[in-house]
Amino acid sequence: MGNAGAERHVARVFPYAAMDTYEGPRPGIDLATLPRVNPVSRHPGPGRVPRLLVVDDEAPVRRMLLDVFRSFGYDVVAAASGDEALRLFAEADYDVLVTDLLMPGMNGWEVIERLRQATPRLPVVMLTGSGPDIDLDRVRREGVTLVHKPATLPGLRAVLRDVLAARGADR
Repeated sequence: MGNAGAERHVARVFPYAAMDTYEGPRPGIDLATLPRVNPVSRHPGPGRVPRLLVVDDEAPVRRMLLDVFRSFGYDVVAAASGDEALRLFAEADYDVLVTDLLMPGMNGWEVIERLRQATPRLPVVMLTGSGPDIDLDRVRREGVTLVHKPATLPGLRAVLRDVLAARGADR
């Protein structure tokens, strides 16, 4: 997929993400206008910036998620595959896993299963463009927050806020 094709794909998957080359109608949400959270510190404890691990095999989507989540004030690390996510997870602590469902190699469920072996209560947000193929019983059983593509920026922000608030109450 060429750069223009990739940008059109991101615009379809996340229609409210502002992209300089996006030629469609702009719904009025621009990443530059979103309020930013100033990190207090990067060390564990109160005031620490939440760290997200984002796993998506599509580079344009992964880059867009990095930009969006950073604009929300989060410390974000991205992986292009399940294997890369496992390696990154072994090297640092993360507060939330944000993963795509359908990826080559290790899919989103396999990533979740492997990471929760080390951190059973790891909060997970699963992004997916799949509809009827989703096992909603498994989503509930695993305590996964499901976000369907296309997602809005306010929706993503609210999901992360709620997941992190629940994690704080869970500690």
